[in-house]
Amino acid sequence: MNTKDRRSAVEQIMDAEVLLISVENASKLLGVACSTARYAIKTTGQITTGVPVIKIGGRYKVPTAEMRKCLGIKLQATQ
Repeated sequence: MNTKDRRSAVEQIMDAEVLLISVENASKLLGVACSTARYAIKTTGQITTGVPVIKIGGRYKVPTAEMRKCLGIKLQATQ
């Protein structure tokens, strides 16, 4: 596990360099149980409406750009 994986879900989603987060962290941001998120992925292929997941090997990852869009979060441009 690298250092970026140990940061909180909020820190990860606010970092423009982080492209994918775990289903566990995405479910925390959405305020739902991880089991509920995994059920949604299994039945719809999305963690929530409009937020697809990517399967890498046996793991599912959630694109941070889609999560930010879903949550209405805009990143500040860095200079």
